Amino acid sequence: MNIIERYAVKHNLTIALPNGVDWARFNYPNPFHERMVFPLLHGQDHYDVICHHMRFNSKQVNKILPRHVAKYVTILREPGKMFESIFDYFYDLVDFFHNVPSSSRENLEIWLDDAPSRINRGGKGGSKGFHCVPCHRTKVM
Repeated sequence: MNIIERYAVKHNLTIALPNGVDWARFNYPNPFHERMVFPLLHGQDHYDVICHHMRFNSKQVNKILPRHVAKYVTILREPGKMFESIFDYFYDLVDFFHNVPSSSRENLEIWLDDAPSRINRGGKGGSKGFHCVPCHRTKVM
């Protein structure tokens, strides 16, 4: 992300920035929507670059950067390392993680050992048939 931003600044390109308190992501993990983008400044008529964390939504991204002029690049991470990063970064925001006292690697392993007992595959709520059974903070010995 940083390399792309520096390139955009060097070449005087307009960067679509998140319109909110979180400067690094577009309300992730929610799907991207054009209303998440900070409005263009006076004298600007289009965005040239969008390079922050988001869940891709092609219809909405195309409203910001039309497909016929845009080049899409994504960075894929190894799933285990990505989940470890998500657990640490979103620990305070995701109640589902809160049955362990902190986001340390040791507590991630404890959480993973217990996670299957908190997932209800019955299709009530949640996305794609998964529903998180409520978690409560507990002291881990």
